[in-house]
Amino acid sequence: MNRRARVTPSSPWATRSNARGGALRTLLIVLMATVLLIPALALFAPSGLAARLLTASDADARLVALSGRLGNGAADLFVEQRFLGRITWHLKPLHLFRGRAVADLRLEEAGHSIATRAALTYDGRVELSGTDVEIREATLDRFLRPYAIEPTGTLTIADGHAHAQLETGRLLEAEAGAHWSGGQVRYDLGGSSFVAEFPGLSADLGMEDGALLVVVTDPEGHGLLEIVLHTDGWADVRVRYRFVAMSGYPWSDPPDPDLIVVEISEQVL
Repeated sequence: MNRRARVTPSSPWATRSNARGGALRTLLIVLMATVLLIPALALFAPSGLAARLLTASDADARLVALSGRLGNGAADLFVEQRFLGRITWHLKPLHLFRGRAVADLRLEEAGHSIATRAALTYDGRVELSGTDVEIREATLDRFLRPYAIEPTGTLTIADGHAHAQLETGRLLEAEAGAHWSGGQVRYDLGGSSFVAEFPGLSADLGMEDGALLVVVTDPEGHGLLEIVLHTDGWADVRVRYRFVAMSGYPWSDPPDPDLIVVEISEQVL
């Protein structure tokens, strides 16, 4: 796992690598492979056709235990040999006459659920709308355990939407609101273990210079940290002292709560 970090009161941005990956493009291909339908007669094709679409793409993904048909079916989704959940899809054939392939998608797993309406236009644009996400403790723990963080609570994203270019994986537009219910968090830092009780936190998701921007705030609306996720899979994280104090980490001579005291650049996808 590639990481660069600086922990100084006024450090410049940590240098990011020029390495690039197709992670976001792969995710888009996985999502849209279930709705890539041109002829209306394909609505009655076996759902196994969706699996062959995935195999023909360069996405490291598989659909297994398929049921139903391509226009209305379900399958277990694996990406890079990891089970992501049971995905169901319902195609909307009337949209084909408007130059769009549209489907309602739902992904369910013990630790998370995702529901969205996905559309693929004939010019290669992917559009997601009405996206609702619930990430429960099991999935949060799986994602954060490599960082020696053990969270509790549930993260939800409501009514999100995004536009992207399928060919390049470039995110063109994104907007959503998120909320974490809060709770106890255990973490290791500097060779010591800590336990902190967090309140519910909110976040706004948007775009900044072609990258996904996430701004996290406390219940009073004060900024805690910012995350910038780039299309090459690198994330830049800026942590304000207010968040450090909330986490219970000891800090001699505490600075202004709004001061950025930690900056990290890490490849996460």
